[in-house]
Amino acid sequence: MRIPRLSWYEWSLLPEAFFRLAQARWQVLHQPTVKWLPQPTPGPQPPTPNPQPNKVQAIARVVEGLGHRVPWKSVCLDQALAAHRMFKRRRIAHLFHFGVHKKSPDEMLAHAWISSGGSIVLGETKAIDYKEVSKLRFE
Repeated sequence: MRIPRLSWYEWSLLPEAFFRLAQARWQVLHQPTVKWLPQPTPGPQPPTPNPQPNKVQAIARVVEGLGHRVPWKSVCLDQALAAHRMFKRRRIAHLFHFGVHKKSPDEMLAHAWISSGGSIVLGETKAIDYKEVSKLRFE
């Protein structure tokens, strides 16, 4: 397995990303949804343009990369929750999206992804196959 080169900023994000991924996995498995589901910013305004694109890309890259390397199963919801908490801590505006895809008449799949500054930054590869059913805005 090839390990990508990380910037110093990305290296500094690794401990927090690891903790946030573990926290998200534990909460999704062991707590009621109302305890861990993010509470959106009220109001119908569209998201503001992201003034920190380098930080957004770094956080998304670290969370997604580490999500594939942790010793437990890290699904899209865990990664989106971890990234959401890291963005919120840094006061970065973003949208938390939920979508579904009907695989067969009896099977429906779900996906969660994050966008910021008008583009998908985490979970993009699968997001195009899913129909968005909800999004939460955070300023």
